[in-house]
Amino acid sequence: MATSSPTPRAVLIAAAIAISAVYGSAFSWSPVEDGPVLCLLRAGTGVPCPLCGMSRAFIMASHGDVWGAFTLHPLFPILYVGGLVLLAAIVGELCGARFTTKTLGRPLRVVLWVTAIFAVFWVLRVAWLWHTGELAIRFLASLIGRLFGG
Repeated sequence: MATSSPTPRAVLIAAAIAISAVYGSAFSWSPVEDGPVLCLLRAGTGVPCPLCGMSRAFIMASHGDVWGAFTLHPLFPILYVGGLVLLAAIVGELCGARFTTKTLGRPLRVVLWVTAIFAVFWVLRVAWLWHTGELAIRFLASLIGRLFGG
């Protein structure tokens, strides 16, 4: 029995719905500056992942607190604005405009640059935590630190 793969239009519609759901949920949640640690890397080791704080930054930005969002994650505008641009490009493509590759450039190159920017930011963030001694404090408070650190 042969299975058919989804059409490009169906994939675009699913992507538009998923992106819209992210922004819609950011509007529906209340902004908080602190809360439970949901990141598995941070909970387990105390080391924040490259995206730690991004969910709360998205929510704060969606509620108009751009400075609060920036303090939670300085790179939030890259993903926040990038997601809106991607949504606009998908909607434009669904409406018949054929501009996505011309306007947005090569998608793989964009993804690689954004990944590199987040990687450099993460290394600098962890280096700063190491320099200030905060990394050791976070490790001792983490799951692994509590299990093996005494």
